[in-house]
Amino acid sequence: MLYKLKQKTPVASKNIYMTNSKKVHKKVSKSVEPYIYLVPCVILSIMFGYYPFIRTVLYSFSLVDFNGNILEFIGFSNYKDILTDKNFYIVLKNTLYHVAMAVPAGIIISYSLALLANKKRKFSSVYETMFSFPMAVSMSAVSIIFKTMLNPRMGLINYIFGLDLKWFNDPDTAMISITIVSVWMGIGFDFLLFLAALRNVPKELVEAAEIDGASFLYKLKNIYIPMTSPTLFFVLCTNAVGAMMMSGPSMVITNGGPKGSTKTIIYHLYETGITSANYSYASTIGVIVFLMTFLLLLFCFRYEKKGVYYQ
Repeated sequence: MLYKLKQKTPVASKNIYMTNSKKVHKKVSKSVEPYIYLVPCVILSIMFGYYPFIRTVLYSFSLVDFNGNILEFIGFSNYKDILTDKNFYIVLKNTLYHVAMAVPAGIIISYSLALLANKKRKFSSVYETMFSFPMAVSMSAVSIIFKTMLNPRMGLINYIFGLDLKWFNDPDTAMISITIVSVWMGIGFDFLLFLAALRNVPKELVEAAEIDGASFLYKLKNIYIPMTSPTLFFVLCTNAVGAMMMSGPSMVITNGGPKGSTKTIIYHLYETGITSANYSYASTIGVIVFLMTFLLLLFCFRYEKKGVYYQ
């Protein structure tokens, strides 16, 4: 009997050891598994995000040849050249002018459309689709359509309203026309975000305000805007960045003209970097645009502390 127990004891301890090792292996695999899923994302971020950014910063402090090879380190010479370049201040003025027009206009229009579509009606799906339609059209197609509609001679807008505006052909109205195109392209996505936020507002609050005889403006100021402020803040940040990076409509419609009135910073970067192959100068512009956008977002985050209410 004792002999049999002595034989079984090592086997039992071996089984206990195997079960313990399996538990440890499972715990290790569970803790490591999330990081394995993150590896492809980290690799892609380094390849297409951090590495190009670091290389751009290095280019901005260097003299670079046509093949993209760094010849020598020249310090802040590229930055001094840009800050003394009159063309840079012209494109900076155009860009900030576009940001000042496009960001508030896009938010006001898309939020107003979301308020109109907030209440479910019989044909809600029809006009909701119409309001979100701009996001389904490519930038090139939109640019060509607006260029035709705003043609000073054969354009539909001048004909219907009896106007005599040159739109894209006049330096005084060209950037305004480009802004109209940019705002129209962004309305669809912003409208969907605002509509989802408005329909998540608790109905009890709205019904209580209506019972107390609250007007629409009162509900807008004290219920809708505070309750949708996180979405408003997100759209504000994304629209500000998008307006700073705008270049497509200027390239397709006006090619930076007339007289450079629609040439933005990113368009200027494209001209110097791709067309002229001046990689040092273009990289310096890219770093400056990054710093300006970063400061703009910091300014937007000041609004978050004061006006964003999280439920």
